[in-house]
Amino acid sequence: MSDRTARPRPPALYRAARAVRRIAAILLVLVLIFAGLATYSGVKFAQGVQQGSSQKIGGFSSQFTSNQTLELSAHYPINNSGLLSVNGLSIGLAVRNAFGVLLTEGSTQGVQIASGGRTSIPFSLTIPVSNTSPAISLLVTDQSLSIYIWANVTYAYLFPVELSFQQSYGWGAPFHGFATTFGNPFVLPNGTVGVNSTVSFSDHLNMTLQGTLSLRLVSSGGSTCGLLSYPMDLHEGVDFQSTQTAYLAPGCNPLGGTVRGVFVGPDYSFALPNQVIPQ
Repeated sequence: MSDRTARPRPPALYRAARAVRRIAAILLVLVLIFAGLATYSGVKFAQGVQQGSSQKIGGFSSQFTSNQTLELSAHYPINNSGLLSVNGLSIGLAVRNAFGVLLTEGSTQGVQIASGGRTSIPFSLTIPVSNTSPAISLLVTDQSLSIYIWANVTYAYLFPVELSFQQSYGWGAPFHGFATTFGNPFVLPNGTVGVNSTVSFSDHLNMTLQGTLSLRLVSSGGSTCGLLSYPMDLHEGVDFQSTQTAYLAPGCNPLGGTVRGVFVGPDYSFALPNQVIPQ
């Protein structure tokens, strides 16, 4: 018979504490693995966003609406090459002109992208183009716009990630270089005074410019001296030049006044920037 005595069994409290330590160690390892996966997925997602930002934002299109606004639409492709799903991805956008003036801003609704998935997020921005808006120059001047994009996203419902970048967009104006020139006034046999007016510009917008451009010759005192009308049906890249005769109201002198133009299309209209009539 052996003289070896059996080791006493550890107390229950000690056994429970040891089990808790083991479980805590396992949980810590799992948390570290999960955190590593989240970090890796975040890096891969950021790379996918940056790869998308190096491309032209999914084919910008533009159109005018009935309330003197310009609507820009496009879609932005994003890859999620990470190992975790992306939840609540929303895109914020802001558009500024070459002088840094904010023209418009907006955001998209949240979407979900599965691990290894790819999606294209559509967005639409409206820009007011009235005479009181800083965006009025978009009607008559080509310019480089800066589009600021930022993404707020959550991984596996736990880890928030914020990304941002900037992209340039070349804007082509529908009335680029818009100018109105006048000839010398002449007098008809009935005493009516007429003046020839030539309008010229280039259509650089990626849409058909169909409608009528109406001009008012307004004196420095605010009276309407004459009216001009230019029907047109232009495609992108077409130069326009046309001369019309304005017959002036008796006693009304437009010199030193302004030319005020309004373009009326099939289902929209907008005013062009006022031009000064030289003395």
